[in-house]
Order: sequence, then C-alpha cells, then structure tokens
Amino acid sequence: MFRIMETARLILILSLSISTSLAKDPQRSSDQNVDNPCSAHRIWVWRPILDRFAKVNSSEELKNQVNAMSETIKELQTRIGHKDELLLLQAGQIKDQSARLNVLAKNMKVLRSEWLSAQDEIKNKDIQIQLGAAKIKHLSDELLSQCSRQDT
Repeated sequence: MFRIMETARLILILSLSISTSLAKDPQRSSDQNVDNPCSAHRIWVWRPILDRFAKVNSSEELKNQVNAMSETIKELQTRIGHKDELLLLQAGQIKDQSARLNVLAKNMKVLRSEWLSAQDEIKNKDIQIQLGAAKIKHLSDELLSQCSRQDT
C-alpha cells in the first residue's frame, strides 16, 4: 500500500513539474528544451517509465521485471559479441584480400613492363629481319646481274 502511494506521489510530482514547466514559458527556444527533461518533446521518454513504475505493485513483480530485463540485456550482449566477432573476422578477410589485391596489382605492373619490353624486342627483331631481307635481296640482285653478265 505504501509503495502504491509512493508511486502515485511520484507520478503526480512529475506530471505537475511537466505541466508547470510547459505553462511557464511556451515560447522557449528548442535549444533550451533539449536539456529540459520535462519539455513537451521529451514527455514520450518519461511516460513509458512512469507507466511501468505505476504497474509494479509488489516486489515480486519488480524482481520478475528486473530478471527479464537482465536476461534481455545478456542476450543483447551475446548478440553484440557475436556481431563483433563476425565484424573482426570480416575485417581480417578484407585486409587479406586487400593484401592479395596489392600483390596482384604489382604483378600486373611487372607483367605489363615485361610485355612492353617483349614488344620492343619483337619490333627490333622485325627491323633486323627486314634489314636482313633487304641485304639478301640486294645480294640476290647482284648475283643475278653478275650471272646475266657472264651469260652475255
């Protein structure tokens, strides 16, 4: 009975403080209302707390609610722990993949430079082959001209 009276007083005091704070100065800026727990836009925070507090009639119900809340908190902590572990694992995998990607990028640069140098070598060999073909043609032309002179 005493607990119910105490709850009723608490609800009455908080309700009065909310209503009097709203009645004092209705044109306050919103910046001041952010720090005021009794401001109109903060009532939604207090109302569920007051409702729960008013519903608790015995210490047994209070213990049950506290136990339920602690179980919920433990479950949430477990979920958060699993999510943290998963995020750490994923971060490690991303780091490994990043390292592999860096190695692949370096290998691509090396392969590109080797490909460019191979292209240059092919061009040089092609030029040498063309020069050799030109020499062979020139020599064959000379031989043909010498053979034709000897025939005449």
